Amino acid sequence: MKGPRYFKAEPTEYARVTTGGKVRKEGLGISKVYLPFRTSIERVSITDTATPFNFQEVTIDNQKVSLQGAVIYKVEDPGKLLRVYNFALDPYTREPLSDDESLLTERMQQKVRGYTRRVVEAMMLEPLLTFADQLASRVQESFASDESLKNIGIRVGDLFYSAVVPSDPKLAQALEAGLREKLLLRQDEAQYERRASAVAKERAIKEAEVRNSIELEQQRKELIGLEGTNLLAEAENERKALEEKLKPYQAFSPAQLTALGMLRIGENAQNIENLSITSEMLAALLQVKS
Repeated sequence: MKGPRYFKAEPTEYARVTTGGKVRKEGLGISKVYLPFRTSIERVSITDTATPFNFQEVTIDNQKVSLQGAVIYKVEDPGKLLRVYNFALDPYTREPLSDDESLLTERMQQKVRGYTRRVVEAMMLEPLLTFADQLASRVQESFASDESLKNIGIRVGDLFYSAVVPSDPKLAQALEAGLREKLLLRQDEAQYERRASAVAKERAIKEAEVRNSIELEQQRKELIGLEGTNLLAEAENERKALEEKLKPYQAFSPAQLTALGMLRIGENAQNIENLSITSEMLAALLQVKS
């Protein structure tokens, strides 16, 4: 079919239609009727692209290490990218007409490897095995300042290492065993520290209880002393009050005191239910001399 054809890009695709060397239409999700024999269509995906990588590097102690992961990037300026790479496609089959997409993938993988090598070759193998997150951050910092990628409209959004392991399986097993022993040792140390901390806390609690008991006993002693002093003062006050109360009666004779007592009994007779006066008491009263 050599007649006009219709092309429609996806909403997440940037397309550029060129006829006779002139750009006729470009943009996101565009559509265009075109003549196949004189039209070129280029297409760039603007979604996040995940490019996996898997390579080996050598550490500062001459040990080979295998690194696996992925770099995720996005084309933010398709126009810049199309000035360097050929992303032309067959609009009918939608298959690329060049290998430039693969070349871009290889370029991203090589950049990851280059930035990774700078860090790996300066580190010992053992600490590197637990350095994946920090390594990813360091490599992302390098990408952030990469002007060559900015010049082709690419921004790296994320990067991670899913595996950082020795290339030699026997070495990996030996390090794994050593790491396991270290972890068990750390676990034992942590358990010992927890027990020691618990004992120290228990000792501190007991010491605090003893101090509190001593303080309470001291306070109790002071309280008892104060109570005794108060009781003595109260008794002394009562004695003095009684003395003052009895002073008026010191000038009375026994007979007068007896008569006064009988008078008080008579005055309060209504409050007395029973009164027993024995013969001995009556005889003693009659014998009182004035």
